[in-house]
Amino acid sequence: MKFELLPNEIFIECFEYLNGQDIFYSFDRLNCRFNKLIRHIWLHVNFQNVKKAIFDQFCKTILLDPEIKTKICSLKLSNESNTCGQIGEFLSFFSLNKFSHLRSLTLIKVKENEVDKIKSMLPTLSDLCYFCLNDTLHKHDELLSALPLSKIRTLLVRDLSYDLMSIYETISITNLTLFDCSFNDLCQILKYVPMLKYLNAGCMDSDVKDDKFLKTALCLANNQALLLIKLIIRISSITFVDFEMLLKQTPNLSTLILSSSSRHLINAYDWEHFISILLPHLNHFEFKFYIRLIEKDDTDRTIDELFHIFKQFQTDFWHNQHHWYTEYYVHKDMAIIYTIPYISQYFTLTPDRNKHCNILVNNSQSFERVTKLTLSSSALTNNCRHYFSNVQSLHLVNYNSRSINDLCALNPEDIQSIKNIINLSNLKHLDIEDHYSINLSLVLLEMLKQAPQLSSITMRTSSVTLLFDNDQLCQYLNKMIKKLNIKKLAYFYPYIHSNQIEKFCTIFSNIEQLECSIDQLDHLLLLLSHLSKLSNITVNSSCFPDDINLWLHDKTMELKRNYLFEYTEEIFSPENKTLNIWIGENIN
Repeated sequence: MKFELLPNEIFIECFEYLNGQDIFYSFDRLNCRFNKLIRHIWLHVNFQNVKKAIFDQFCKTILLDPEIKTKICSLKLSNESNTCGQIGEFLSFFSLNKFSHLRSLTLIKVKENEVDKIKSMLPTLSDLCYFCLNDTLHKHDELLSALPLSKIRTLLVRDLSYDLMSIYETISITNLTLFDCSFNDLCQILKYVPMLKYLNAGCMDSDVKDDKFLKTALCLANNQALLLIKLIIRISSITFVDFEMLLKQTPNLSTLILSSSSRHLINAYDWEHFISILLPHLNHFEFKFYIRLIEKDDTDRTIDELFHIFKQFQTDFWHNQHHWYTEYYVHKDMAIIYTIPYISQYFTLTPDRNKHCNILVNNSQSFERVTKLTLSSSALTNNCRHYFSNVQSLHLVNYNSRSINDLCALNPEDIQSIKNIINLSNLKHLDIEDHYSINLSLVLLEMLKQAPQLSSITMRTSSVTLLFDNDQLCQYLNKMIKKLNIKKLAYFYPYIHSNQIEKFCTIFSNIEQLECSIDQLDHLLLLLSHLSKLSNITVNSSCFPDDINLWLHDKTMELKRNYLFEYTEEIFSPENKTLNIWIGENIN
């Protein structure tokens, strides 16, 4: 059957998995049928990481056909470095109150000068049931206080102040994520947001000596979170008594996911007693407990004691009654025990990971959730029993257990050892240390051959020119790499030299995202004019003039490109300046 003969029902179901702007980019103006169909479905518009050309085209389409706004039910806007200025640009075209059926809104990195405009629009979004305010420091509480609360069910924010909690007491938030809150505020939330079913919180340390904390404990006595069934929490320092006080408010909890560096929580007997008596419905418990070992404690006796403590999590209660299995190890200056599969997306594999460990036999799924792996080359020489099937980002570092200066060269032959640890078919990003420069071109060539999805690389400035003389590598780089981050070392090879810029632009002519450092403004113009497929560039330099905005405006007009840019200086190092440019289509 031909594609266009498929029934509308199939297309509508498929469109549920696509971003609204991508649907219009692909299907608008193909024929009358698709033109009508895509204007009568609900659209989920996600502008995070989008190319400016697609952003501009979709905004233009909405301006020409304002009825499209009534079909957008979900909207995500971002001012991240690769889409700098996006929120302000969008709000210059549209007012949020014109999106009459908007049910989900996500705002990332809102600027201070955008707060008042957004604040005035939020109260009109009467159908809003999902709101996320991420990575925003400016007037955070002001934006939250302007939310229409009647239908909000899911909220993702940095924290909730005490004043906001009293406002939210009468509403029915059922799903709450707090990126950074105090433990005291977390306890208050269980009192003031009584309808919670799901809570995900990153907490600062608790302090039982804090009078406010003690008052909170008293207030909680008769305020249980009876509806809460799933709790995800990350906290550094806390006693078991304090954490027990929190969990006593959640008698119907069925899922607990916990990450902590507190020694006090690593007590299997306390957990067994507490779960058996006070958490009878808990059937899913995942944790990662890790502790730092100070030098004077880093002895065989300490290790033996830790192993004894860790083994208490492998008794009949844990294995047979609940089927909660753990692995543990002690290495260098840290000890860790975790349920399997490992709960975090991040993992660091160093050469001494297997020195003191208990890894369950034939458990290949222990690290199935790990997508970002830091791997020491010296770890490849060991009989590694770890396997990472879903790694998308790999950081190759060059140190071992003795000293970060004890370098271990990486050779093309080591790629096979890497394949024994990682499924390279899923790898999308590679960050490779400068110390590998001796064999860098051969190693990188072999990685590109073995990892078909690899499209993003981070390397050091001193390594870039080492790639120029390998023609086969240059062909692979040109074909596969779309994102390149060149990090400079403070005083060694900080920039790409003038006579290498054109060669660089030839090799990486297909890159779409670039981050680098320059020492001459002319180099920025060369990059912008020669790299025609760039969608965004981040440039670090100390040579930007004081009137950089005027200079950029004039030069971008000369290049006939459509840009948005953001210029920042480091607070404590004003000489370090960063310029982000979001690049659109050529201007006719």
